[in-house]
Amino acid sequence: MDIESKKFLGQPKNFVSIFNALLFDGQLVLKPEYLKDENSELVMNVSSKHVDIIKRYEDGTYLDLFVIESQSYGDPSMAVRVMEYESVARMRYIRQNLKKHVPMILTVVLYVGESKWNAAKRLSELEIIRPGFEDMFNEFKLNLIELNTNHKYNTGEKATQDFFDLLRIIYRKQILKEDLDREFNRDALYFAYVVTKNKRVIEYLPEKQEERCKSM
Repeated sequence: MDIESKKFLGQPKNFVSIFNALLFDGQLVLKPEYLKDENSELVMNVSSKHVDIIKRYEDGTYLDLFVIESQSYGDPSMAVRVMEYESVARMRYIRQNLKKHVPMILTVVLYVGESKWNAAKRLSELEIIRPGFEDMFNEFKLNLIELNTNHKYNTGEKATQDFFDLLRIIYRKQILKEDLDREFNRDALYFAYVVTKNKRVIEYLPEKQEERCKSM
């Protein structure tokens, strides 16, 4: 799934739409033209930690590193893994750019599994905090998108919106009226099939819908 995930989510419009969905309800705040594939030593070091996709975002005012980690199951170590990715990136950047500020590094975990996410979403769910030390504890939480819930995400981009909605249809068995005659993006259909292995996805291919209409 990793290769197909990088192909689909790595497309600039699709990539920024994941962050726009989580942070801005689909508004085009982050724009694909400011994304750059980052091939520096910094990114290579972070990628060696098995990060799915990492890109540099530079709009002339800010420099950021955005990461998408797609998960098909609830990994108990996910919160700690993301902390590690981001810490490695910050340390590498500090060592290479001693007199510069560290860019903002933001990771989104895109959960595409069918079962409920049952792993820790924040560090405090993993560690037992001694009473009286709560104020000193440095909390860390995942930026988690769960596509198997009733929550309706707006991505502002057709391909990712179609993918999100296809997983809702398959996992939650929620078929809305507007889904019946809808023409889904072919890349979204293929990625949804790769993720779910559900042959119902094929029924939404344009040629299959046309065949169904002719038979009626």
